[in-house]
Amino acid sequence: MPRNDGDFDATVAAADRQHAAVYELPFLAHVPMEPLNATASVGEGRCELWVGTQNPEDLQKCVAQVLRLPRERIAIRMLRAGGGFGRRYYPDFAIEAAVLSKAVSRPVQVLWTREDDIGYDFYRPAAVYRLHAGLDASGKVIAWRTRLANASRSSCLGRDDAPHGTELDEYSFPAGLVPNLRLEYSAVPSQAPLGQWRGVGDTKNMFAVSCFLDELAVLAGTDPIEYFLEFLGPDRRQPVVGDHALDVSRIRAVSRHVAEMCKWGEPRPDGVGRGFAAGYCNTTFIAEVVEVHVRRDGTLHIPRVWAAVDCGPVVNPSGARGQVVGGIIDALGVALRCEVDISGGIAVSDNFDSYLPARIGDVPDIEVDFIGSDARVRGLGECAVPPLAPALCNAVFAATGRRIRRLPIGDQLLAPGGYPAGRHHGL
Repeated sequence: MPRNDGDFDATVAAADRQHAAVYELPFLAHVPMEPLNATASVGEGRCELWVGTQNPEDLQKCVAQVLRLPRERIAIRMLRAGGGFGRRYYPDFAIEAAVLSKAVSRPVQVLWTREDDIGYDFYRPAAVYRLHAGLDASGKVIAWRTRLANASRSSCLGRDDAPHGTELDEYSFPAGLVPNLRLEYSAVPSQAPLGQWRGVGDTKNMFAVSCFLDELAVLAGTDPIEYFLEFLGPDRRQPVVGDHALDVSRIRAVSRHVAEMCKWGEPRPDGVGRGFAAGYCNTTFIAEVVEVHVRRDGTLHIPRVWAAVDCGPVVNPSGARGQVVGGIIDALGVALRCEVDISGGIAVSDNFDSYLPARIGDVPDIEVDFIGSDARVRGLGECAVPPLAPALCNAVFAATGRRIRRLPIGDQLLAPGGYPAGRHHGL
């Protein structure tokens, strides 16, 4: 059990109201537009590698071990890579090139097929969350429990320094915000190779937590953004564990700003809804609002997305915006259609006909604002991904009154007769 604050059992039993929900997320592949590739030349007691890698130091060490050469005899020539998202952190594809080059005593270029790229990936772990909250008479959360069951990527990678896995930690949101809080983790044995994926644990945790908070806001009869701000409490640095503290003021600032950007309170027609999600990823704070139009046949059109970001000082505005926009587009395709099905130890999804990232026609108008901050400069490659899926699913509920608790959305709204008429709440 990563965390156990207060007395969840007694508090939830005495609560005026309880609510629980289950959320499911699939295995995900990386599918960079440039499949995995490397060129190696081995000879005369040395190896030279031309490769796009996210982890050159580990690659050098692994190649040296496989070829039984000193590390200083392994030269890594870093190239630009056509996408990585965590997959190029691992050295397997480059080791293959080195081994083949040694075997034939010639330079060798290895280029994986798309089928191999997906079939031999290190997937983002699938997960099942069960969230349970107790509310007082005003709708305030007084008890919270997160239960997560999945295969830990830490265990898959042979890391023993994280006994609870990297999927749920003692500082995971909303740690520090609820006095009676329990975080429970159950490791599920799996032979599927698991690893880094753009945003990793935050993509799962934020989906479950943000969707659940939206459900609690509806139960309390409160606007979701206002409910979230009340849940956070006043501006402050909230101690969480050890030296780690949550800067509540920065989450509140991006949440308020995105509400202003999208004119959150404006009325919308039937079938059109907006959803909100906010949090932090790699110490960058971000809030997103997604607008969705759910047609009568259950198909979706996403016309607009707004994002407010606090990553500290922005050095390169156009590059920063590109990172956020790219993360939103990546997350959108994943939320709509992407999952890796494994059957008989083999990935059934093996190319773009069965693993469908966002297409040009899916891309909405995206507005990004950066909030000036004197905090340390932080990264932007991952932060825009986690809020998109929960904001989208919350928007679907605002438009239709139907909850999406399982990703990808796929054909869940394509039931005969479309969806219930009218919106459940005017948000």
